[in-house]
Parts: sequence; structure tokens; C-alpha cells
Amino acid sequence: MKNRAAVGLGLALVVVGALALLRTPPGAPADAVLSANGVLDLHSPWSETVVTPREPRWTLNDPAMQMAPWRLFLRDEIRAGRLPLWNHLNGLGAPFLANPQTRCLYPPQWLCLLGADAHAAQQLFVFLHVLLGGIGLLLLARRLGCGIAGATLAGLSFATLGFNPLWLLWPQHATLAWLPLLLLVADRLLERFAPGRLAAVAVVFAAMLLAGHPETAFKAGVAVWLFSFGRLLERRRHEGLESDRAWRGVWGLAAGLLAGLGLAAPQVLPFLDYLAASEALATRSAEPAFPAQPDLMSFVRGVAAWGMQLLSPDAFGDGAGPGRWWF
Repeated sequence: MKNRAAVGLGLALVVVGALALLRTPPGAPADAVLSANGVLDLHSPWSETVVTPREPRWTLNDPAMQMAPWRLFLRDEIRAGRLPLWNHLNGLGAPFLANPQTRCLYPPQWLCLLGADAHAAQQLFVFLHVLLGGIGLLLLARRLGCGIAGATLAGLSFATLGFNPLWLLWPQHATLAWLPLLLLVADRLLERFAPGRLAAVAVVFAAMLLAGHPETAFKAGVAVWLFSFGRLLERRRHEGLESDRAWRGVWGLAAGLLAGLGLAAPQVLPFLDYLAASEALATRSAEPAFPAQPDLMSFVRGVAAWGMQLLSPDAFGDGAGPGRWWF
């Protein structure tokens, strides 16, 4: 009972941290919501009506000019009884469902359909994902043997520091918020294979794939495998884990991740088809990874650059244009 009370206190602190992160800034109207739409004052026609110019926040262009209109478009199309495969309002038209950043098939995104105020729904959406990441890491830390103080600190740190607040209004945040929970259910599956545990891995991984940022989901998948192999080695060293049981856990995890990929296939398959038309991908593919006759140093640098770009495509700058690589 005492342990449950301590965990409850930790969860409460994570909730408070999440609420503090999303608090209304001093001086803001009482009905203000979390939104990047203020950046529209920098663009015509809204800039024509601005009396006091705002300090430019060009980095907020994407949430204001892409994510927010996509939420409204999704809401209107679903209310009209149409599955939004195509966005006719984007220039001459563009795929909508095939673009994973629209999160068309992501259940939490459907919050914008619950009421008329899609921006308030976005605030609830962000809050739930801050909470998901923080509580997930708290529970994972407890499973790994941390005390309640350390686990609570881990959950608060994940929810309120660094990467997550920076990307609150982007799909990267929603995608990464599932990682602690995915590590948790993966570790449970490695410990003992059971259909329910496999299903949990599949559902959580599918949610991560549907959350809107395939690159982050890919990196999270790499992290899951590194974490899992580390945990298996630890158990073999300290608990005498047998090889056949370890391999059963590995195959179970692979099956769970593949099942999650299958659940997310209605989003993943159209995206892969859309990806084939990517201009940035075509540009990168046209550039040779290695010189025609590389020396040893050029070869080592090429391998290192290729590996870094695999994990982080923009590690050396934006590869959409030539001459931007510094490595």
C-alpha cells in the first residue's frame, strides 16, 4: 500500500509538471489556448491589419500554416462524411491521408472532431502526450529498479525538458511520447512471452507509427532493439537467462513490432507510395555516397556520413540542396 501511494504521488507530480508546461503565459487573455497562429501576423494578408508588430518567430510557421489547417480540414471532411484522401485546398491539390504528418488515422487527432474549437482540442492533444511520455518513463524507471524519487524525476524530465517542449506542436513530440511505453511493454514481452504482451507491443508501436513522424518512429524502433538486447545481456549475466528463452523473447518482440506495422499499414503503405515522389529523396539518391575512386580516408568519411544520415537525415544540414554538407 505504501509503494502504491508513492507511485501515486509520483504520477501526480508528473501531471502537475505537464500542466505547468502548458500554463497560460502572464498577460495573456483568460481564454487563450496553446497555438502558433500568432506567427500569421508576419504574413499577408494578416500583416496588413497588425498595429504592433510581433517579434518574428519563423520557426512556428509549420504549426500555424500546416498542422492547424490540416486539423481543420480533417474535421470538416470527417463531419461531411468523407475520408480525406486528397486535399484540394493545397495548391493544385495534394495527398492528405498519405502524408503522415496530417495524422489522419491517429485516434488522438480525432479530438478535433469533438467540438467546434479545434485549437482547444489541440491543447488537450498536447497535454495528453506530455502526460503519456512522463508517466510512461516513470513506470519504466520503476520497472528498471529506480526509487520513486528517481522515477518521478525521470518522468518530469522527459515530459518538461529538452526535445519535447521544443517540438510540442509538431508530430515529433506525439511520436516520441510513445517511446517510454513501448520500451516498457517490450521489456515485459522479453521477460515472458504471452499473447496479451505481444498485443500490447503491437498496439503501442502502431500508435507511434500513426502519430505523424516516421523518422522519429524509425529511430525509436532502433532504440527499442538496442534497449532489448541490453536487457537480455543483463538478464543472462545476472539471472542466468537461457539462450532458447532469450531467442523466444527476441522473436516475440519482432512479431509484436511486425504486428504493429500491420495495424498501421493503412497509413504506412500510402506514405511509402507518396515517398517515391519526394524531391528531397530524389536529390539525395542522385548524389553518390562515395567518390568513384575513393582513398581510405574518403571511404571512412563516407561510411561515417552514411551511418549518421541513416539515423539523422539532417545531421549535416538540409540535404535537399547541393553543397550543404560539411562532413
